[in-house]
Amino acid sequence: VLRRVFPTSRSLYEDKVANVWCTMALLPPLKLKAKLALEALLRLSLGCTLAALLPPCALLLRAPSRRAFLLCATACGLAFFLLSFQVHEKHLLLPLLPAA
Repeated sequence: VLRRVFPTSRSLYEDKVANVWCTMALLPPLKLKAKLALEALLRLSLGCTLAALLPPCALLLRAPSRRAFLLCATACGLAFFLLSFQVHEKHLLLPLLPAA
């Protein structure tokens, strides 16, 4: 079950996903899949995802409200979609739930 939830044996992205890693691969000097090992890509992706999750969560803890919670959930969902390792295009639906 964990291998299906966290597919770390695959590469950083699939060609049809429009996240940050796929966009960076369009520029030859930023092709990280060719320059870094899989373990380094996992760490980089984890660090970037956590760094993007911290600001909305900190703002929510500073001034909690229903609106702030919905904005935080939307921002966290978008951060996860844009920066996490091996995202499927259906994961874009996750941040749309609190935004609706």
